[in-house]
Amino acid sequence: MSEPVTILRFDVFELDTGSSELRKNGDRIKLSVKNRTIDLLVSDKELAGRKKSWKPPVETPARGYAKLYMDHVLQAEHGCDFDFLRKA
Repeated sequence: MSEPVTILRFDVFELDTGSSELRKNGDRIKLSVKNRTIDLLVSDKELAGRKKSWKPPVETPARGYAKLYMDHVLQAEHGCDFDFLRKA
């Protein structure tokens, strides 16, 4: 009998499918704990279409809340908080 597996956190950057910009929310994946693989279940044709219609993101904001957010919000594993609000 195999033990159940619970995934607490999943990082799309673990997928080896090329550009992370081509992956979309809701894409299906196949996870194999035994083989230690994560596969994106999107056809090559669909990925090619996404690549064709992809546009680079807008420039990083120079000021305002968006700039503050980009420069100081921590990643998920660190609590998604502003870095300057943490104890030194």
